[in-house]
Amino acid sequence: MGSQVVAVRAVDDDVGVNGDVRYRIIADRNDFFDVDSVSGIVTLARPLDRERQRVHELRVEAFDLGEPTPLATDLDLVVYVSDVNDHSPQFLIDEFEASFTEHKPPGAERVLLVGTVDRDHEDDFIDLDVCYFIVDGNDERLFEVLPREHELLFNRELDREERSEYTLTVKATEECLSPPPARQRFRSNDDSLLLVRVSVVDIDDNSPRFSKDVFTGGISTDAEFGAAFMRVLATDDDVGENARLSFSVRGNIEASDESEGLENIQEPPFLVNSSTGDVLLNFDPQRGMKGYFSFEVIASDLAGHMDEAKVLIYLLREDQRVKFVMRAQPGEIRPRIGRFLRALAAATDAVVSADAFRVHHVEGRSGDGAVDKTKTDVLLHFVDPRDNTVMEVEDVLRLIDYRIEELVDIFKEFNVIDTEGATEGSAALRAGPGGADHGALVFWLAGACAFLLLLLVLLSCLLAHTRRKYLRRLRAATTDAYSDPNNAVVAAANADTSLNKRQFVPNTNRHASEGSNPIWMTGVAYDNLAASDDDDGDEDDEDVLRQAAASSGAQYEVGDSLDANVLNDYSHHSTIRVGSKLDGSAASSSSGLGSGASRLNDLSRGGPNGIYSKSRSISALFPSQMPPVDKLGCDRHYGSTTYDEENVPRTEL
Repeated sequence: MGSQVVAVRAVDDDVGVNGDVRYRIIADRNDFFDVDSVSGIVTLARPLDRERQRVHELRVEAFDLGEPTPLATDLDLVVYVSDVNDHSPQFLIDEFEASFTEHKPPGAERVLLVGTVDRDHEDDFIDLDVCYFIVDGNDERLFEVLPREHELLFNRELDREERSEYTLTVKATEECLSPPPARQRFRSNDDSLLLVRVSVVDIDDNSPRFSKDVFTGGISTDAEFGAAFMRVLATDDDVGENARLSFSVRGNIEASDESEGLENIQEPPFLVNSSTGDVLLNFDPQRGMKGYFSFEVIASDLAGHMDEAKVLIYLLREDQRVKFVMRAQPGEIRPRIGRFLRALAAATDAVVSADAFRVHHVEGRSGDGAVDKTKTDVLLHFVDPRDNTVMEVEDVLRLIDYRIEELVDIFKEFNVIDTEGATEGSAALRAGPGGADHGALVFWLAGACAFLLLLLVLLSCLLAHTRRKYLRRLRAATTDAYSDPNNAVVAAANADTSLNKRQFVPNTNRHASEGSNPIWMTGVAYDNLAASDDDDGDEDDEDVLRQAAASSGAQYEVGDSLDANVLNDYSHHSTIRVGSKLDGSAASSSSGLGSGASRLNDLSRGGPNGIYSKSRSISALFPSQMPPVDKLGCDRHYGSTTYDEENVPRTEL
């Protein structure tokens, strides 16, 4: 209340009281306004409510004090009730995009920013000034906004290759004389802020560049005609159509002077895809082809900028590739293989090229084509740069093993679990982290197993031979029960210390087996140490007997039987014949005590027949377990010795 709304003024040309002017409101239905009668100042009689009535109309009258009739005039006033300024200017969108062309001079391009609205003035016909200011993202002062014109421009030349996009925050305010503070981050809930994304438009100002100066590849006899076996890579720092490249071969494709078997190949031997840079095989590789090809390839863009590189393609044998088994899928390895190849090249001082990426085939599966999709076989070949020859797999594996300390980190990064020749039968070397030690351990374990197996075979043979030997000795069991110290021949034999443990056993042959001797009746075993498979022992026994016979003046003759010649049914003693005359005279049997004693005397004296005999008692000859002699049921006569196919003597009565 009492606030001044407007001041009205009227002029009267009269003088005196006739010229004095007074003011009054003659039309105000709601009595919201008052007017000072002298000064003409219109004031509020009571508060206004914009929400209830935004426009008020009133009429103010000016009159003089003239006599007798005062003169008057009136003025119609329209009063607009404005809202309190509690809203800032607002952007209707949150983001705005602008673009400028690179390498243009400063200020050459301008962009008009989007306008604002003010909720305080939306129903008014008054348009107040709104100014724009950059409050964030312009630290380098590259851009500027004209506050009242709302135009964005750049102050320095832009380079898209250096930076292609900028982000600015612009604030709208009615306080044009007081710029807002900087460092105001964009907030989507603050409509007075606008996020401006500035992009720099590219022009074709860059030349293409190959990823390396020399590209190498390899083909073998398993490569198919028309296959894309390698790719030359080039990049352009421009974007869009300005970065589209075209590849082509410059000049001829030449074969090396050392090449062999390349006389009849199709020309040109290789083709280059102009869009992708893939190198295609244009002939059928054959066994016996050797050497390499060289040619130049160029990459050009639409503006005519170009770059060139050299390509070397080697003819490989199937066994000249090295397989690296990695625990990853092929799609994960291809983008990063360049780093792996550079590390191998640095460690081996060779030119390393990737030939193929294959899903790992599981070893030990019989022709079922089983694969392990979690692993990848990467096939590489290594070229000696000194003479451009492909290195053999064995040399590469040996070199990798020698430089394994330099490759441990890169092998761990790519999860290399095995390194070997690409073909079956190639020498394999575990070159992963710790792989060299593992390969040596396997080698030594295999050698140790082979040695132990050989030792086991030899030991088995030795045990079998020893068992057979002792089994034969057990079958030819002997006994000391038949030694007679009173017998001159036996005493002479015992005089030799070498025969103390070798006693002669009468009535048995050297291989006492069931059925070959009548004494073998009940399965009773006898030790017969003298009757072994050692023929030298038998010869020594005969020599002792000959010496004993010679010392007594008698003649010793080898008989043909060791069995009992006479078994007396009535006597307790019998004479056992161990020899016979060589003149073929009939041999007589003797029985009884006298006959046995007489023959023993003849034998000890070297009697007329020159035959030695050994006297044994029948009770000593047959132990208590044996049946009586009279149960043998055999006649008394000399036995004869025969030999079987294995030269084993057999005694027959």
